[in-house]
Amino acid sequence: MSQIEEPPSSMLRQPIACGLKAETLYDKCVALARNLWWSWHPEVINLFRDLDPIRWRQLDHNPIALLAEFTPERLEMRAAELVLYSRINYAYRRLKEYLTEIPLWGRTHTGVLGSKP
Repeated sequence: MSQIEEPPSSMLRQPIACGLKAETLYDKCVALARNLWWSWHPEVINLFRDLDPIRWRQLDHNPIALLAEFTPERLEMRAAELVLYSRINYAYRRLKEYLTEIPLWGRTHTGVLGSKP
């Protein structure tokens, strides 16, 4: 097995703001990869795996390293081949909702009692 290469440092130092203002498919995938939210959502794990199943295994399921090997054009081409556009957009939208919602314990766990104490 080949040695796992580290992702380019430029990818790791991108501003966090790209996570919520992603315009391209590549930016959306990078935003997903840079937040550990992907690791507890099987549909997002499967999305990264489907991009390149062999490299996904070789890179020990590291989406940042996987995307470092893709150019935006190659990612667009692969997404078109596999019809991944809707899956990427859906995952990105869910991440964005997760990051912008205000998680209050009472809102999550009290049900009707929260509105009528």
